[in-house]
Amino acid sequence: MARADDVRYGKTGAIVPVCARGHCGWPWREQDWERRIAATMFRLDTLSCALTVLSTVLVGKKLWTGLVVAGVNSVIICVIGLRTAQFGFIPANLFCIGVYAVSIRAWMREKAKSQRVSELAG
Repeated sequence: MARADDVRYGKTGAIVPVCARGHCGWPWREQDWERRIAATMFRLDTLSCALTVLSTVLVGKKLWTGLVVAGVNSVIICVIGLRTAQFGFIPANLFCIGVYAVSIRAWMREKAKSQRVSELAG
């Protein structure tokens, strides 16, 4: 079993267990471990790209759901930032999530207000 000090950082910054005999009970070699992390990041990057395009189209059509999609995208970017140790992405995207929440709230208030006016007029 690996001790707490029997770890090192791989090429991607992932913590990889190391022992004198090189096994320590982990089923993956360092290259396999790094490939898995890279494959997961690629999928998240691709998903984030698709969500960015989708949210832009939805906001362009003046749909509040575009802001929800953008908020989900910001959460994914935070996860990418955590996994790749690029911590600068986190506060920026948390700020964006807050802006999206305030915008959605204002959008919903305006929508409710216009519905009330149309009901009174109708």
